Amino acid sequence: GAVIVHNLLSKEEIQSFRDEVKGTLKTTDAGPKSSYKSYSTFWGDNTIRFSQLASRSKTFLNKYLVHPLVIQMADAELVPNEYWLSTGEMMCIGPNSKPQELHRDAKSWPEMCESRESDTVEIAFMLGVDDFTEETGATCVVPGSQNWDDYSRTPKSCEVVQAAMPVGSVLIYSGKVVMVE
Repeated sequence: GAVIVHNLLSKEEIQSFRDEVKGTLKTTDAGPKSSYKSYSTFWGDNTIRFSQLASRSKTFLNKYLVHPLVIQMADAELVPNEYWLSTGEMMCIGPNSKPQELHRDAKSWPEMCESRESDTVEIAFMLGVDDFTEETGATCVVPGSQNWDDYSRTPKSCEVVQAAMPVGSVLIYSGKVVMVE
C-alpha cells in the first residue's frame, strides 16, 4: 500500500527543482480557485498548489518522472506501459493549515475504488522537497487500508502513521490507501 524510498533524488537535483519552480511559487496565490466551501476545506485556504510540473521543471521531467524506480513501480502496479501522468502538482502547505480529512485519492473515480478487488487506477509519488517531519505535519497514511474488506470504515488513530522522510525521498502509495496531507 505505501512505502518510503529514501534519497530518490540528490540534494542538488532537489535544489534545481526548487530553483525551476520558485517563480511560480512566488506568483501563485494560496487557496482554491473555486468559491465552493468544500473545496476550501479540502484544498486548504493557506495552501499553494500548481500543476504542469513537467513543463515548469526540467528536473521533474528528466530526473523524477522518468526515474527507473518510478517507472518500475508504475509498471508493477498498473498495466505496464499503459498509463499516463494525471497530475504533476506542487503543494506548499502554509503555516497553521488545517489537515484534510482522511480520504482515498482514488475516490476521484468512485466506481474504481469500491473495494480491495477494484482495479488499481492510481498510484501516487509524493516527493519530499523539504524534510517531512512530525513537527512540520508530514503526510499521514494508513498502511494496509487498501486491503480492508470495508472501505467505509474509519481508521483507528493507532493505524494512522506519519510518513516522515528526508528531503529527496519519495512516498509511494496506492490511491486506495487512506491518507491525509
